[in-house]
Amino acid sequence: FYFIKNAKAELKKTPETQNDITKAYKEAAIQNNGIAVLVGDAWVNASKLKPEYDLYSEDGSHPSYLGTFLSACVFIKTLTGELPKEINNQKTELIGLNDLQSYLKIVNSILEQ
Repeated sequence: FYFIKNAKAELKKTPETQNDITKAYKEAAIQNNGIAVLVGDAWVNASKLKPEYDLYSEDGSHPSYLGTFLSACVFIKTLTGELPKEINNQKTELIGLNDLQSYLKIVNSILEQ
C-alpha cells in the first residue's frame, strides 16, 4: 500500500503540489504492483466541500483529530471497499463534530468521486 499523504497546510493553496505528490505515489504503486491510498486527494476534496473543518493540527503539517479520522476512513474504504455504518461517538469532542455520522456521509461522497 502506498499512503498518498496530504500536502502541508501552507502548500494546500497550490493544488499542483498535491497533484505532484499523488502522481509520484501512484506511479510508485503501479511500478510495484501496489495499491494507492488516496488520503491527500480526500483532504483536498474535504477542504473544498467543508472549508470550515480544520484537518491540520497547529503545526500545519500533522493532522488534527478530524484529519486523522478522515485519513483512517480513506484507509478503511481502500482496504475493505466500504465505510463503517456507525461510529462510536465517545471521541466526538476531540474531533470537534457533533454528528460523526454526517461527516461519514461526507467522507463517503468524497471517496466516491
